[in-house]
Amino acid sequence: MLTLEESEVIESLGAVWNTLCSDIVGHGPPREGDLQEAAFHIHALQRMVGSQAAAREYPLSFRLLGETLREP
Repeated sequence: MLTLEESEVIESLGAVWNTLCSDIVGHGPPREGDLQEAAFHIHALQRMVGSQAAAREYPLSFRLLGETLREP
């Protein structure tokens, strides 16, 4: 299960996406490609934060961000 802080970060990254789409990225021909590139990175960050739950559940298989894999 994600912590409150982890859930908030994932939601905040979703808000960044919404702001990029509506207020920052223009509507010219490169828009689709630029948004695809941004989505790739936003999703990567969301997956990194989401992986924390797996690391807590399976500490011998996955590591927490900023930590090392635990010894059996």
